[in-house]
Amino acid sequence: MITNIKREFLFPHPDNVRREVGDVTELADSIKQNGIFQNLTVVRGGKGVPEGKEGYTVIIGHRRLAAATLAGIDELPCSIVEMSEQEQISTMLLENMQRSDLTAYEQAQGFQMMLDFGETKQSIAEKTGFSQATVSKRLKLLVLDNDGFKAAEERGGTLEQYLQVAELTDEEDRDKALEKIGTDDFRWFMTGAKKRQKIAELAPLIKNEVKAFAKKGETSWRWNGDYDVVKRMEIVEWTEGALVPDSIPGSTEYWYIIDVSSGWVYIVKKAEKKKATPKRKSPKEKYADELRERLDRIVHAMYDSRRLFVEGFTASKKYQDKLYEWTMKFIAQRAITDHARTYYTTQWLAKHLHTEKNVFTPEAFENHDPANLPLALIWARVIGDYEDFCYADRNWGETFPKYRENSYLTMIYDFLCDIGYTLSEEERQMMDGTHPVFESEEV
Repeated sequence: MITNIKREFLFPHPDNVRREVGDVTELADSIKQNGIFQNLTVVRGGKGVPEGKEGYTVIIGHRRLAAATLAGIDELPCSIVEMSEQEQISTMLLENMQRSDLTAYEQAQGFQMMLDFGETKQSIAEKTGFSQATVSKRLKLLVLDNDGFKAAEERGGTLEQYLQVAELTDEEDRDKALEKIGTDDFRWFMTGAKKRQKIAELAPLIKNEVKAFAKKGETSWRWNGDYDVVKRMEIVEWTEGALVPDSIPGSTEYWYIIDVSSGWVYIVKKAEKKKATPKRKSPKEKYADELRERLDRIVHAMYDSRRLFVEGFTASKKYQDKLYEWTMKFIAQRAITDHARTYYTTQWLAKHLHTEKNVFTPEAFENHDPANLPLALIWARVIGDYEDFCYADRNWGETFPKYRENSYLTMIYDFLCDIGYTLSEEERQMMDGTHPVFESEEV
């Protein structure tokens, strides 16, 4: 039964998952001219009604209520129903989702409300029409800052980017990553954040392993000529047992250095007495060492950024022609200096595609399921990118790192950018030699 209710007795639901009704000017003009064609759904009393007052809480029709208020309409047609709080939330959530009115974050808030009322992910999926996987993914977004999420949406953030950020366990990194969404530096920042997260996860495990045979040492000991490095490796590359010395004589004392800031772990021992005392490093050489360490971290971060883009690439079909075109360019480029290996690479790729006579052609792309031809295959087997590829000569001693052009690495970047990669500011500076790591020795 439809009942006309005065506007002064109608109140929006405070838990409406759609937080903003948006611009209702056009709807208000339509209501002025034609009236309200679709009734509101309300419950008597409810959470929206101020304490001490009588009235109704709107379940469906918040935009119509806002537009009617703007249009100066005194009464609105309403259907009065009985619903539990759980049913109210579920109804509002479903009604807005059917109209695609909710952002991913608002959907997540709605799902959480339903969980709070005793629903399960399965029951939410059944009632809303979303898969359980979608419900789970949306709920992960709730760790993100609401204001930061809204700002990221305005910059054109995607659900995939929000989910990547939500996987970060460090709150500060999550907030900073949200600020990077919609900028060229997002992928670069995420590469570093993921590495920092992995280091934070592995460092305690490494410490637990090495403290069984070594004592904790100071980071500066690495540069002390009184000690030899027995083993060293990047923290993110650690596997169980990798740092245990091949033999541990009872008379030998070991120290461990887990340098989180640089991302490396070292096992050191005292140098043999017969070893000549090394020459003390000058302040300039120590600074040059610092620049080389910084350069290595940047070079590895650049590689990680390229690698993560390649591993996450899912647009093979969209860029089918470009993938073929660039593959041929790289094969031609490598043929100049590496004909035999290039021939093998071409044959290997053709064989992987199961083409007749092992001939690599555009049809091989067209007739092959792109999902079975990941960009990683071309990147690793044809292009040959690697971790230490860079725009620098590291040099040694007191000589600072120097910028060096690398046309092949630039070709790799041109290729990746042509299929959706975006360069960070730090990568641009490395490419053109303006990065601060290439500091003049006269400074």
